[in-house]
Amino acid sequence: RVTNNGNGPTNGIVTVTDILPEGLTATGLNGTGWACNLETLTATRSDVLTPGARYPDLVLTVNVAEDAPATISNNVTVSGGDETITNNNTASDLTNIIQLADLTISKTHTGNFAQGQTGAVYTIRVTNNGNGLTNGKVTVTDIMPEGLTATGLNGTGWSCNLETLTATRNDVLAPGASYPDLVLSVNVAENAPITVINNATVSGGGDIITDNNTVTDLTNISLSADLTISKTHTGNFAQGQTEAAYTIRVTNNGNGPTNGIVTVADIL
Repeated sequence: RVTNNGNGPTNGIVTVTDILPEGLTATGLNGTGWACNLETLTATRSDVLTPGARYPDLVLTVNVAEDAPATISNNVTVSGGDETITNNNTASDLTNIIQLADLTISKTHTGNFAQGQTGAVYTIRVTNNGNGLTNGKVTVTDIMPEGLTATGLNGTGWSCNLETLTATRNDVLAPGASYPDLVLSVNVAENAPITVINNATVSGGGDIITDNNTVTDLTNISLSADLTISKTHTGNFAQGQTEAAYTIRVTNNGNGPTNGIVTVADIL
């Protein structure tokens, strides 16, 4: 707002210049009767302003950066209009910026899983990478791929639901800190594919930066052998017969090769 506190009218061009601090980006500058330049953040006009009167307000709209500091000072100046008293031509507006949480999620596992494996483990961790505390309920949701079946979901302080594969909590997480890990146990199907992708998301806690709230864990599945055995004979045997024969056959019905010693034991 520009006001004429002098005793005479303005004369000539009046210019308003805004100096945005780091953390703010101007998106609009408008005001009735003003010629506005968003790029230079200046507004000008030439109509006379009488003593005690003020020009129509200028409205400056801004976007606040995700990493904006806790306080910023926005300065604006007015010049021109043939005035000579310049010690009141600058105004500063101190603005507080609410610091927000920024939740991120990670998921890890060790080594490869194997077809038919039971109790394979994923570790899920939620961290606050923001500058503010979390606020409200935080929810982690896991999306299980085909070939894996969840058998357990646990973590200190988490309220876990194995059926929906969700975990929630309400305690505050400070900037830079992590909640206790979630441990997700799974069984691997005997026909699981050679790779699976397990996704997990985190939401809530006052987090509005959502482009880092999903994690993907690519897991390799080792193909396993599946040995089967058959035994056959021909016709009937007879009392006193010698050299009666059985035929024993071992087949690998799995998706992977055998590894190590294979032993066949017969119980007569």
